[in-house]
Amino acid sequence: MEANGGFYSQFYIDAVGPDGATVTKQVKKFLGNISQMSERAARREHARIMDDVNFKRGSIAPAPKGRTFADAVNNWRSAIAPNLSPGTVRAYESNLRTHIMPRFAQCTLHEMGVH
Repeated sequence: MEANGGFYSQFYIDAVGPDGATVTKQVKKFLGNISQMSERAARREHARIMDDVNFKRGSIAPAPKGRTFADAVNNWRSAIAPNLSPGTVRAYESNLRTHIMPRFAQCTLHEMGVH
């Protein structure tokens, strides 16, 4: 937030300089006015921008090679499930067994997305 009543996002991007070399450049992007946008909406927009910036810069953590969704579910079963109530685990296991695992068990974690 700035003194003039607006929300801004500041980040760094890689740009090609005049000599052809890659240089890091600071960018300040206007997101919206305080009167027209909530702080929560501004933070959400900043997070969306940063996801794109990090993807372009290659700053996304690599996924473990060879890991499938079934491996992740097994890790969840050993790390998280014991801390949940038995009824919750029963419902989750039912959904995993009937709907989720038949479709995604052999997918790698990188293949999966929001869609």
